[in-house]
Amino acid sequence: MSHTISSLMAGEVICDIGQVTKDDRRLLDRLVRKGDAVKWRGYWFPVAGASFGIGPLKMCWALKGAAQ
Repeated sequence: MSHTISSLMAGEVICDIGQVTKDDRRLLDRLVRKGDAVKWRGYWFPVAGASFGIGPLKMCWALKGAAQ
């Protein structure tokens, strides 16, 4: 299991700043389609996935219960 997927399963928000591989993205999107995770555009700093922050908007994923 990749670090990205392990982090997601641990309840962390995944904010794609270049570390998400194509295989991980495919699995993350599959979890979204199943209803186990959510996907949105958010900032990565200072809090991953926040609706405010620094930098351009990035794609974010989290398990449904962990999303803010």
